[in-house]
Amino acid sequence: MAKKERAQVAITIEPQVGPQSLALETRRFVYELLFGGARGGGKTVFLLMDYAVDVLEYGREWQGILFRRSYPRLDQIVRLSKEMFPSIDPGAEYRSGEATWFFSNGATLKFRHLDTEGDADNYQGHSYSWIGFDELGEWPTSHSYNRIKATLRPGTLQKSAENVFRRIRCTANPGGPGHGWIKEYFIEPCPEGNKLLIDTETNRNRMFIPSFVTDNRMLLDRDPDYIESIRASTQGNEQLFEAWLYGNWDIFFGRFFEQFEPKIHQMDPEEILEGGRIPESWKIEGSLDYGEASPTSFGLWATSPDGLSVRIDEYYRSGLWVSEHAGNIAALIENNPYTSGRRPLRVWADPAIFHTRAAAGMAAMNRMVSDVFRSVGLNVVRSNNDRLTGWRFLKNQLAWKKGDDGELDVKPSIRYFPGCSDFEREMTNATYAGTEDNPKEDMDTNGEDHSCDETRYFVMGRSLGHIKKKEDFFVGTTFEKEVAKLRRSRLGRPAKKRGLVVVA
Repeated sequence: MAKKERAQVAITIEPQVGPQSLALETRRFVYELLFGGARGGGKTVFLLMDYAVDVLEYGREWQGILFRRSYPRLDQIVRLSKEMFPSIDPGAEYRSGEATWFFSNGATLKFRHLDTEGDADNYQGHSYSWIGFDELGEWPTSHSYNRIKATLRPGTLQKSAENVFRRIRCTANPGGPGHGWIKEYFIEPCPEGNKLLIDTETNRNRMFIPSFVTDNRMLLDRDPDYIESIRASTQGNEQLFEAWLYGNWDIFFGRFFEQFEPKIHQMDPEEILEGGRIPESWKIEGSLDYGEASPTSFGLWATSPDGLSVRIDEYYRSGLWVSEHAGNIAALIENNPYTSGRRPLRVWADPAIFHTRAAAGMAAMNRMVSDVFRSVGLNVVRSNNDRLTGWRFLKNQLAWKKGDDGELDVKPSIRYFPGCSDFEREMTNATYAGTEDNPKEDMDTNGEDHSCDETRYFVMGRSLGHIKKKEDFFVGTTFEKEVAKLRRSRLGRPAKKRGLVVVA
């Protein structure tokens, strides 16, 4: 049996007046709550209080679980819980081996981590009364959150579960890999927060309650210079200061495409259409990022004679065979109202699809992914996959500048039609790799990046040309041919000299 660990220090913590108290008051009617926004807002303490406040009332019916993305990041939460929980139940025990609190009336709280999407799938069949996510923005997609959400249900041994209000509580700051989906789900329906949102499809509700460092009077009383410390830590980076202090979900630290602005880059189709169609003088091309488990993204582009490229349509889906993706993309092209079905001259794609075999479910398993797309009439060609160079090219073509009169002195070379919402979402929410203290030049691939990647293929293909196959190797030999060559050599007859053969 795991060694029992009894907390030695107990302190009594009351919610602070303001957002923290308001958030706790929602525990009987809000199903999903996101609390936070800025640094120093008392988010983690709130999570523990929200669970602890119902321990004595619900007893063994109160089975909780609290997640962080990685296990080491649970250390501070465990430490805080050891300070708080003994004041609620002196008989409570924390068992380190099980990373679980056991209360004397049967309530439990587990501390767990979810590193990959597969980790969330391991909780299928579990049942919990309370679920917490600390720093929800660490999860790049909503997959883990939605999988775990399904475990919020009464267990088979719970007798009075109908009297328990089960709930989910989360904390988050702007930025991070999950910024986009969190903003879309919790923030955008009501940016100012503090209003109940009801999902008409599920009849469930959710709420966002913003919290700021100025609401944490206990912290500021202990450290009156905390705000100035935040400013000093940002070293003059106003974007970072805005995110840390005010929790602004529209301006967050680490945004990869700072120059991307929907008000600038999105365009009314009527600006370029002639008779409702893309002019014949414009070149039609495509860009493709193929994914099996991850989404497949396709962009349809029209480029003017003077170099303006406009994303006029897009495809973004997951969970299908490559043949289904190829057929759907071909149908999108054929039915596009702006081009009258003109096929793209070429589709710039990741070089990987030219040596990746088509997944199971295909009639011909010996075909490459590129062969499947070519079979529906798409002229897929290799683009240049140099990531850092590609991002620099893309950023340069997104660049714009306004003059003193408010008009654009420098216009972007990349724009898009309003229907390209997946492109807009990914470009807006892309973040730098690394951390605030150690940023990387590349994009964070933990977030959604499929539209960004295929846009990069398009820009690199258009700017630098596609990668040509090297001609310094032989492709197409077989085991039988090699054996025959060896036999001829052993018999004293030199092997016939061959030229280089490249198999397309």
